[in-house]
Amino acid sequence: MPNLAPKDRRQYAQFLEESPHRAFATGPQGRYGWSSGRNDQFAAMLGAVYNCNNSGQAPCAAYAVDDRVVLDAYSANASASLAALDSLPNPATLGPSYANEARDDGVAPQRTIHARNISGSTPLSVPGARTAVTRDVAGALAGPHPPILIDVANSWGGHQTLPGAIWMRGAGDDAGAKNAALDRLFGALLASVAPDRDQTLVIFCDSTLCWQSYNAALRAAADGYVNVYWYRGGVAAWRAAGLPTVSSVLSAQLW
Repeated sequence: MPNLAPKDRRQYAQFLEESPHRAFATGPQGRYGWSSGRNDQFAAMLGAVYNCNNSGQAPCAAYAVDDRVVLDAYSANASASLAALDSLPNPATLGPSYANEARDDGVAPQRTIHARNISGSTPLSVPGARTAVTRDVAGALAGPHPPILIDVANSWGGHQTLPGAIWMRGAGDDAGAKNAALDRLFGALLASVAPDRDQTLVIFCDSTLCWQSYNAALRAAADGYVNVYWYRGGVAAWRAAGLPTVSSVLSAQLW
């Protein structure tokens, strides 16, 4: 059972009695959230993590899904990330670009959240942020002050991601009337992992055909972060370069 206060342990006991599919998530300072009656296990996990994020204003970890404790996935992710980072090649050996990450598709940059054709071609630059290619990201991770990696892929279930990345699902979505609330929660989550707005953030998703990372970079820059890098090529470029990936673990669901 998670390390909860007695009243919260009662909530966890109640959670165990709820109908599947259900999930329970924990966060800093004993925060938690749970959901039940969902269509599948991942939907339950999204609900639990979202409720925990709102309670603690910080990234959370899924503790249990239905009757299975899943917290060990986060430890496995941390161990695999350390091993992957240790195996990174000398960045000087990498090519100038991979998976079309530096290709100009003729799309103009924009300063507002992109809502349509979210899987379409992206611009080469983001206002308020800098565009990074694979060699830049690998070099920064090998340096003395590695950046904070923010994965905003909107995948359903787990996926392969960069080692050490924090998966904040939905951070690059257009939430319509809920965009202001999404902006506030994303700002709170960023502040919990990068309290100094001078810290370097690298934001990415699946590939160049993914506006979620573009939108999230816009949001981070608008929130006052001055060293925001948009990794346009994302996981596709990283893997095309032969660099190691790890299985993702969900830390945030934004709406």
